[in-house]
Amino acid sequence: IHLQHLAQTNMRERELRQTIIQKNRENSQLANRVRQEDYQKKLYMQAIKKQESMFLSSFAQSKNLISKQLVNGEKHRLIRARQVNTRRAVSERKRNDEIKRNMV
Repeated sequence: IHLQHLAQTNMRERELRQTIIQKNRENSQLANRVRQEDYQKKLYMQAIKKQESMFLSSFAQSKNLISKQLVNGEKHRLIRARQVNTRRAVSERKRNDEIKRNMV
């Protein structure tokens, strides 16, 4: 009976060792999967940050471009107004000179 009990205990120990080995293998696989998912998440976040900075950069560039265009448009408007005013002044002077000549 004593030998039989030892044999059963040895069997039970072997089963427990196998179970422990199996559980360690499963835990290792889970840990690897978690590590892989963390790495994927990190890559994903880096890609998002890169996209975000590219968007902000292009937004800033287009904002600068728009403000430059507005400034240039205002400059051209002022130049055109000055040209028109100059033409008016020249024609006004001509008209006045003509009137003076006719008076004399």
